[in-house]
Amino acid sequence: MSELIARDDQVEAIFRQNLNIKPKSMPIESLFTDRLRNRITYDPYYQRKYVWDKQKATYFIESILVGTEIPPLIFFNSGGQLEVIDGRQRFQTIDRYIKGEFELARRGLFSLKSFVGMKFDRLSDSIRNTFMDTALRVIEFAIVASDDITDVQEDMIKKEVFRRYNSGITPLRKSEIEKAEYIENEVTQYFREQFQTNAHEYRDVVHILGSERNKGRIEDPRLLDEIMIDIRKLLVLQEVPIRYFQNESGREVAKLIYEDFSDRAEPQKVYQGFQSKIRTLKAFYKRVSTQKPSNNHYLYETLYWSLAILEKEGIDFSKVANPEFINGFADYVQNQAHVYDAESQLFRAVTIARFETTIKYFGELFSRTNLTDLYVSNKIRGLSVNQFRSVDRPPANIDDFTFHRLNKPDAQTITVENLNSRMRRRRVLVRPAYQRYESISIAKASAIIESMLLGIELPPIFVFNRKDGVMEVLDGQQRILTIFGFMNLEFLDERGVWARSAKNGFKLINLRILKELNGKKFEDLDVPLQDKLWDFNLSQVNIDEDLNPNFEPVDLFIRLNNKPYPIKDNTFEMWNSYIDRSIVQEIKDNTEQHQKWFYLRSDNKRMDDENLYTILAYLEYQKVAGQLENVLEFYTRNERINARVKSTGHVTRLLELVSQNDKEQEKFVTGIKAVESFIKKKVKTLLIDKNVTHDIETHLKKELTILFGAGRRTRNLFYVLWYILSRINYSMILAHRVTLKARIHQTMRFIENTKNVPEDTAIEFFYSLVSSIWEDHCPDERRLKLTTNELTQRIGTQSNICPLCGEKLYIGDEVEVDHIIPISLGGPDTLDNIQIVHWICNRKKGNKAT
Repeated sequence: MSELIARDDQVEAIFRQNLNIKPKSMPIESLFTDRLRNRITYDPYYQRKYVWDKQKATYFIESILVGTEIPPLIFFNSGGQLEVIDGRQRFQTIDRYIKGEFELARRGLFSLKSFVGMKFDRLSDSIRNTFMDTALRVIEFAIVASDDITDVQEDMIKKEVFRRYNSGITPLRKSEIEKAEYIENEVTQYFREQFQTNAHEYRDVVHILGSERNKGRIEDPRLLDEIMIDIRKLLVLQEVPIRYFQNESGREVAKLIYEDFSDRAEPQKVYQGFQSKIRTLKAFYKRVSTQKPSNNHYLYETLYWSLAILEKEGIDFSKVANPEFINGFADYVQNQAHVYDAESQLFRAVTIARFETTIKYFGELFSRTNLTDLYVSNKIRGLSVNQFRSVDRPPANIDDFTFHRLNKPDAQTITVENLNSRMRRRRVLVRPAYQRYESISIAKASAIIESMLLGIELPPIFVFNRKDGVMEVLDGQQRILTIFGFMNLEFLDERGVWARSAKNGFKLINLRILKELNGKKFEDLDVPLQDKLWDFNLSQVNIDEDLNPNFEPVDLFIRLNNKPYPIKDNTFEMWNSYIDRSIVQEIKDNTEQHQKWFYLRSDNKRMDDENLYTILAYLEYQKVAGQLENVLEFYTRNERINARVKSTGHVTRLLELVSQNDKEQEKFVTGIKAVESFIKKKVKTLLIDKNVTHDIETHLKKELTILFGAGRRTRNLFYVLWYILSRINYSMILAHRVTLKARIHQTMRFIENTKNVPEDTAIEFFYSLVSSIWEDHCPDERRLKLTTNELTQRIGTQSNICPLCGEKLYIGDEVEVDHIIPISLGGPDTLDNIQIVHWICNRKKGNKAT
């Protein structure tokens, strides 16, 4: 542990003086030879699990086949053995594909449509050769002159590099992906232009179709991208039965229908039809603006869908835009409030019920009894993806492959000064129309600057060299704007206007190695450090339009930025990479012991169970510190009681402290032991209320699910269970498990549905339920103390007899005060519940009532 305490100074020195960084390029064939493959460990303990499904894996293999440059693999060279610090998912996917462990899936292919079902050995010789000849970028770290560097210090260096390459990833949001995908779609573009021109129409749409949170973001340019996702769905939703749409394949069909529809539609007419329905919804909105569920945007989504169905069925839906209908439908909604105000509008059954209830009203109103079968179930229409895709695909062929394969030279190296010079000559377009908006995280930006000052290579910048000489930045916008923002440099925006980063002139914060630079701006740095930034080498990959006539910049932008399953900050996947190894391993081992029954996710690819276990240990730590009420919060939302840790960032900071401070580590280990007692003693005992002769884990799994009573497992339920049992000792659970289990189940049912209790009193009622359980099942504290006179008097009333053994008891013997009904079993700490006994008899009695 002393080595850990010295981590700050020693690891900083290693980063500054002993870290060697060597970038290189290696063909897949060389990287995956048996000799080298045996030297590579792709799953060191600090790595997360393999999480890519077949679709994600296929998309990645397709990216290699079409020549898209992929992010570099980060290796750590330790005495000839190589550990994959970053790139485990990519490395293992290539390894699995070469070994024939999966075939290319339809949903993962976006360019090479004819390659569906292709395993590696089924590809043609020429395509296999091209795949194996594809060069992968590798950045290899090693510690040089390291005779006095310990294994612990080397381990911390690996973790720091891993964290640096993973914590700054900001994957594309769904809205950012679709913004790029539909950048040239005429219907989408027409809607965007109309909303940007007619602010009042846009505001109406946001207020009717937007969530409560989004109504306050009307000025946020990102909101338009999010609203357009909903609009594209609404324009074709009546074409896909709702039950089918709730499946992934149904949503894929909806996208295909929209693409076909928008290719044939006149954008102006589509917009006019959309606005006519919005006006009807607006009239309804005004009628019910003061009552629930008026602010439920899911209601208006369903109502829009109903109007589109009426239109499709040849019914003039303008007839419903009158006070009589609006009042009638408003009353209907109120009578069906349990459907429209359900606790979670996104659950499949709730969603289907909402649409079914709405269309039933319109069907009865217009004597169309078949609307439910047509537009909710998939019985009559029987849609499938294959109706919109060619079922008889041609075999994978060289023409398809050649058409999409990128022709690109090796990456070139430019300095920051070179990049700025090109910018001044108006050669670089940092933010083309399909690009995302700038991220303004100062902490992540500071980490990038620190990496540059340490000489750690950044991921390459990808540019599309257009025929007009302009370089569009496909990937690397955030890095460029971070560098230009810190160095107070201007860039050319998408309008051709000189602009500055939203982070312009920021101060460095949260630096982990160069801590002496925290709080400094660029102009505060010494000249040698400023020069280091000017001279920093950026790797730039160029895609020339002249050499790639079929190239789609948007496709590459999405491939480079659509990071599947990124590692999130403040989760066990990230904590696993850098907190003390002994703590990580103990949490993993303990979680695995109980994983067959005490789990949050049955598929634990994202380490959700380890994450839950760590949070529980954190709560135990805070309980001992007397800070529980400051870190665990209960609140109401959607007619249920929710529990959450107020800040997972605080968990991260504690784990960092635990990794460096011996005393804090001991306290946290005590918290881990308390979690073990919670699971193995308290919860397990609570769930066993009958003889279980075999397969006890199956029994525990079933009983825990029944105890929760929600049909699913959530962090919320685990937090509440821990909270209730946190004050109840094992003996009390052992003695009253049946009653206690029933009362906890009752509490769980309440927190999942509080609609019968006024919202402003739901939390108070929850606390009263828990307090009642504690009052009945938490032992009194042992406070009663007898004076010498009281002790003498009590022995006299016992006729100088020990009630436990029946032998003589005298003043002067070694005696103890014994509770007849032990406090641990709920006995009161009162005079009528005590007796004086020989101390040895009290030890033999233990935790039993006499």
